Amino acid sequence: MKRLLCLIALTWLLMRCATPVAPPGGDRDTEAPQVLVQVPRSGAINYQGDKIELIFNEYISFQGGAERVLITPRMDPQPKFVLKGKKLIINLPEGLDPEVTYSISLLNAITDYREGNVLKLYKCVFTRGASIDSSSLSGVVVNSFDKQVVGNVFVGLFDPNDTSAFLLNKPIYIAPTNDQGQFKVDYVKEGQYKIAALEDKNFNFKLDPPSERVSLTTNPISVGLASVLEQEIQVFLNKKKPQIEGYKVISNNSLYVYFNQEIEEITLDVEQFVENDKVYFNSNNDTLFYHWSTRDLQQLDFVVKLNRNHIDSLNIPLINKPKVKAFYATSGPQDPKKAIVIRTGEYVDYFNASLISLKDSLNEAMEFSVTSDKQKLLLQLSKHYYGNLLLSIDSGAVVFNDGIVSKESFSQQLVTEEVRLKSVLSLTFGKPLISGAMLELYTKENKRIAVLSVSNLTKLDIPELNAGKYTVRIYQDANGNSKWDSGDVKEQRPPESTLVYSKNIEIKENWDKELTLNF
Repeated sequence: MKRLLCLIALTWLLMRCATPVAPPGGDRDTEAPQVLVQVPRSGAINYQGDKIELIFNEYISFQGGAERVLITPRMDPQPKFVLKGKKLIINLPEGLDPEVTYSISLLNAITDYREGNVLKLYKCVFTRGASIDSSSLSGVVVNSFDKQVVGNVFVGLFDPNDTSAFLLNKPIYIAPTNDQGQFKVDYVKEGQYKIAALEDKNFNFKLDPPSERVSLTTNPISVGLASVLEQEIQVFLNKKKPQIEGYKVISNNSLYVYFNQEIEEITLDVEQFVENDKVYFNSNNDTLFYHWSTRDLQQLDFVVKLNRNHIDSLNIPLINKPKVKAFYATSGPQDPKKAIVIRTGEYVDYFNASLISLKDSLNEAMEFSVTSDKQKLLLQLSKHYYGNLLLSIDSGAVVFNDGIVSKESFSQQLVTEEVRLKSVLSLTFGKPLISGAMLELYTKENKRIAVLSVSNLTKLDIPELNAGKYTVRIYQDANGNSKWDSGDVKEQRPPESTLVYSKNIEIKENWDKELTLNF
């Protein structure tokens, strides 16, 4: 028994010795690990060894995924990393080119063992040859849509004859941008290169659309000592092929089909279409509503030609579609100067205004007019009224597109209140805008509320704005379709140029704002 207790104690002591533990007491460690010794030293020439050793001042953890280890030029195969306590060993592959300088960057790959403090960047540089390549290229990457700087994208240098940069071929040299969109590719062999940038989310250094932004490749550029790219590199989402993304049945006789982008032109063929069916787009032209009038329809088969030359299809079974009752719904508070909108969920074919009433807080009938707009009833008061209203819709007030008469009655309390006074945004441009210039106005929620042609204008007033923060963007509509078009990297077609992007323009209530935009 005594021998067994000794063995347990010895095992416990060995386990304590095998696990690196910071001594108790003292201030918490907030410093990142530091390299005490590198063999060979960074910048070594004529190095013929098969490994690099990094010895740190404390026990470390190492994460060596592709997003954390950046090697230029590429090594094939990749080196193998071995961690031994305070030492990281980088085992180099055979056959390295003696004519180039290799750079191994560890990006947030090293943390201390106990506290997780991160060594943001450590770089090992060496060559098999007689001298270190000392050329470099720096510059800035921006987003083509809004000209905002873009961090965490990769800028690559390619062979000057490369025609498939980031499509089929990986770069020779590569470097990431920082939070200010700045990059520097260093330890480059002097010469001619094509330049391109990629938002590489899976770190395979190839474009994987549609979620990764990319730039067009430049013409060949000479890279020498401390070269600076004069033009900003603009990244964009490659223009997508228009297609159906999905659909949803929203009532017994209606559904909507949504697309992956705004549709300029559509040719629709529905096998089960009859004359009384109703088809229309939403205001953004990216969702198509379909209301059918054939009862007990079991399936709808859509074939669509999108933007003249893209064809897509969709087969929608309706046998087990959800049974959804027609409904009435409003939102408030109401602006007494505007129509009260009553959503119905079905396409309104006919309504009986005598079965709809509005009463004020004294139970007096209010005068109003009624119109319909697709799935909506619009009630316009004959005079402005501020206060509580009671809306009542009797059974049989509405006949829907399928010939079904509404059977349920509906009532709801509404509140009309005076809306806040509007303001005007007066824009002055530093010079007449170019032909084809378009202006977009967005709310702070990034909702586009205006698209205006501003060709050759020097000033513009945008009235009827609510208090809040807005964004103005002006771009050149090169193809005249009244919308901004992204680029196509396969066709090497650039996105349409953004001229001005101004965020956080504050509009106060009943306080016109004047703003000069220079570009």
